[in-house]
Amino acid sequence: MTANPHTLENNSNTKHHVGAVIGQLMQAINIDESSLAKACDISLASLSRIKNNPDSNPTISTLRPIAEFFNITIDQLLGYSPLDNNDSNIKKIPVIDNSQIFSWIENKTIVNHITEWLICDLTTSDYTFATNYKLDNSNSLLQKCLILVDPKRQYQHDDLILIYNKKIQQLFLRTIMIDDQNKVYLKPIEPGFSEYVLLDNCANNISILGVVVESRLQYS
Repeated sequence: MTANPHTLENNSNTKHHVGAVIGQLMQAINIDESSLAKACDISLASLSRIKNNPDSNPTISTLRPIAEFFNITIDQLLGYSPLDNNDSNIKKIPVIDNSQIFSWIENKTIVNHITEWLICDLTTSDYTFATNYKLDNSNSLLQKCLILVDPKRQYQHDDLILIYNKKIQQLFLRTIMIDDQNKVYLKPIEPGFSEYVLLDNCANNISILGVVVESRLQYS
């Protein structure tokens, strides 16, 4: 009898430990089964069966979205390969609207209203958030990107930062440039704009909201 390549064989040699791995990862980011099932677009019953029964026979199509959600391999999910050392640092990052950024940075008051989260294994502060950023130039990859921003990270030369222009009440991405005299400049990232602006000259109108630690393309 030919084994189904899309399922795990149900015998003692292939008994999986996915329940323990999922439990560890869920605890690390404080997410419950219902929320995880919704995020992975699988049924709660399927998730509970996989998590609580080491003799269950999960399909690859069910395991894949769970592994992708936690940013690990299927072998790691099944317990066949060890989790990386930094998996204990996995965090749940909120995806928030631009209008919610200030409330989040100041006191995280919108945490109970957040419905979308990302998983991040970078070393970031608890105030890190994700948001959409769109350029006017439709040729830019950032047209379909989520940016992860850490408001508590100190910027360095060549960092990408998110700023707020108080005068026109808009968000912008800028590159930080620091010269030999420690003067800080803001460099536009939009094509066609190359002028550097001295931060001291615009400090009254500009708020630096945080350093961009990661960007993620969106394909839909």
